[in-house]
Amino acid sequence: NVESGAFENRAAGVGPGLDSLFEYLVKAYVLFDDLELWHIFQDVYEALDKHAKFEGFSFNTDMFRGAWTASTLSPLAAFWGSVQAMIGDVQGAMRTHTYWTALWSQNSALPEVLDVN
Repeated sequence: NVESGAFENRAAGVGPGLDSLFEYLVKAYVLFDDLELWHIFQDVYEALDKHAKFEGFSFNTDMFRGAWTASTLSPLAAFWGSVQAMIGDVQGAMRTHTYWTALWSQNSALPEVLDVN
C-alpha cells in the first residue's frame, strides 16, 4: 500500500508479479551505475537464496516467516537463471537452468503450473 507502507501481499518469489522487478533492478544498476539498485537487488537475492530456494527452483515464500506459501511453481520463474548468470552466479544459473530444462524435457514444454507435491 503506497499510502500506509503496509505490505498487501506477504509472499515473495521469482515468479509472476515479481519476475520483472529483479531483472529490471539488475539492468538498471548496469545502465545507470546506481549502487542503491544493486544493494536492493543483493538484499533480495540473499533472502531468496536463503529462504525460497530448493534445489534448482525458487518457491514463493512468506516474507515474515521465511516459509513457503505454496508448493507450486510458475514457468515465469524459469528466467531466474538468466539473472543469476548476469550477476555472476554461474553455478546457481546452471542449477536453475538444469532443473527447468529437465521439466521441459519431461513434458515437451513447461507446464502452466507445477505442483511439486
